[in-house]
Amino acid sequence: MRCPRRFFYRYHLGWKPDSTSHHLVWGEALHRILGAWFSYDYTCDDHIAACLQLGQEYYREHFGPEDDEANLPKTYAALETCFADYRRLNAAEDDQYTTLAVEIGFKLEIDLGVWLTGRMDRIAQERETGDLIVQDHKSASKLPDQKGINQYQLSPQAATYLTALKRKYPEHHVREFQVDVIVPRIPTSKLTTGLQRIAVQLSDEQLELWREETRLLEKEISFSRMQFPGINRPMAESVLMYNFRRNPTSCYDYATLCSY
Repeated sequence: MRCPRRFFYRYHLGWKPDSTSHHLVWGEALHRILGAWFSYDYTCDDHIAACLQLGQEYYREHFGPEDDEANLPKTYAALETCFADYRRLNAAEDDQYTTLAVEIGFKLEIDLGVWLTGRMDRIAQERETGDLIVQDHKSASKLPDQKGINQYQLSPQAATYLTALKRKYPEHHVREFQVDVIVPRIPTSKLTTGLQRIAVQLSDEQLELWREETRLLEKEISFSRMQFPGINRPMAESVLMYNFRRNPTSCYDYATLCSY
């Protein structure tokens, strides 16, 4: 959906970046911290330290202290700062919910024999109403503007998660998909961690439209695989020119230039 050419490079030709992205590593480290945090209802100092240690140890497996300056602001120390700010600013709202699951994988059948797989960061239930929500934690370089916020209403991820949740808990009201955007700051900045929670609510009609679009997308992918089996590089170059053109005005992947 994001880019047919990127899909062709990645999944038909199997091309992968040579280096490890520190953005992905830092984001996974933060996910491990928050996953551990929401796995328990108590908030003692030992629990906080244990959650932080999980993320920081993962980060150090990939990047040493000598890499911190180059990786600013997504560093080892920023994990502690962001975790503290997240707890401080979201504690009151988060206390209104009971966590049902964290970092939970799922398979969603959208057509006969066609499956979507994914991993939800957190499923929670509001104590007062019984409504269900699903949360996704996203680390970013900047907070989204209004255009970015509006685009989440069209997010295939939101539709996928909400559909999966509705099927898993048909007896409950599934209210919304929540995106927690987390932006670390450089140590010399006077700004605190950038935090924004975006709520996405989709009707049953919108979810059905998403399912039909996803079915069509799967048929396009299947046709593409049949059309170009075992493709070699010279053939790939000619195929790319005619079938998978670039979109130069949109060759950005979460605010950074696409590696492909």
